[in-house]
Amino acid sequence: MIRAQWGVADPEQLAALGKLSDEYAKEMGISGDREARDRLAERIWTLFNEGVAGLEEIRRRLDSSRARLSNGPAAGGRVWLGFDRRA
Repeated sequence: MIRAQWGVADPEQLAALGKLSDEYAKEMGISGDREARDRLAERIWTLFNEGVAGLEEIRRRLDSSRARLSNGPAAGGRVWLGFDRRA
C-alpha cells in the first residue's frame, strides 16, 4: 500500500484500510460501538496519511500505542481510544 497524497486513497487502499478497521475493532471488542469505531478509523486514517507504509506497520503502531496508553495490549478499546474508564 502506497500513499499517493495526503487525504487521498484509491478504492483498493480504502477497502484495505476498512478491512483493517473492522478486524481491529473486532479484536478490541468495540464492533458494536460506533463512536469507538469512528475514533479507531480516525487513528488508522491518520497513520495512513502520515505515510506509514503497509497494513502490518499500521497494525504494529496501533498495537504499540494501545499497549503504551492502556496498560497493556489487552486493555479495553474505549480506554485506549480516549474514553473515560467508566464509560
